[in-house]
Amino acid sequence: MRYIQIGLILMISLVLVACGSKRGPTGGEQDLDKPSVLTTAPAELGDISSGIIEIDFSKPMDRASLPNAIYFYPPITERMITLTRQTLRIEIGEALLPDTFYYVTLSTRLKDTRGNALDKAQTLVFSSGEPRRAQLSGIISYELNEDMGKPINLSLFSADSVLVMMKEISGSSFELANLNPSAYQLRAYIDKNLNGRYDQTAEPFFESGFTAQERTTLDLAMAYSDTTWAQLRQIRQHSKHELEVTLSEPIRSYTHLSIRTVDGDKPLEILHQHLTGDKLLLLTAAPDSARY
Repeated sequence: MRYIQIGLILMISLVLVACGSKRGPTGGEQDLDKPSVLTTAPAELGDISSGIIEIDFSKPMDRASLPNAIYFYPPITERMITLTRQTLRIEIGEALLPDTFYYVTLSTRLKDTRGNALDKAQTLVFSSGEPRRAQLSGIISYELNEDMGKPINLSLFSADSVLVMMKEISGSSFELANLNPSAYQLRAYIDKNLNGRYDQTAEPFFESGFTAQERTTLDLAMAYSDTTWAQLRQIRQHSKHELEVTLSEPIRSYTHLSIRTVDGDKPLEILHQHLTGDKLLLLTAAPDSARY
């Protein structure tokens, strides 16, 4: 009997040791796949008069990433947003505007449970009633040929600077369909260093206002910001009353111009001025013997 008890104790000890040493698997490839939108209910451009929108993602999403990740236009203040694994549910608790397109923008702040950001910022378009359709289209030109084909981050704002939609475009032309007829501000840039924001000195940019009608055209010129200051390069006196000022580069306009004596006390009256590119022609009153 004593031997049987010892044997049982040994068996129990071995089981406990085995259970205590059990560990989860380690190693393996890190999950770096970005989640994407698979389907919506209703489908895009569908009627949301029921007040319910459901969005299914390719991976389980993180509830903690929801704040400041979803935007609505026109603004919807009475709403409840819930997330169950891969499904985002939006319940609208207010009356919708009649015959209006509604835009739900998902930013890359939205992440999956592994911390991977949404594959791209995008706007899903739904409808309330039967909206009038306006559209914007145009040609895209590039200051540098090497930028052709790179994705362009496009943001559309209302006239009072509220975000309407975000879209990724590329190539030599673009189109924004299903717009509500209204005034907008459009901004676009190429995120060359992939840091999620526009860097003025290193990336091409475009911005312009427009009013969307049934068919509206606006061409995008993706150009780099010129951060250098124009300099006075040469001043020539063609006659007693005529001066020609040459600048280091063409300029569009200037806010102030004066010609003063060396001691700064006595200005010379400018009767007429004409700017063309990098040349500024001045007609002045008759100067006296002072130096200017």
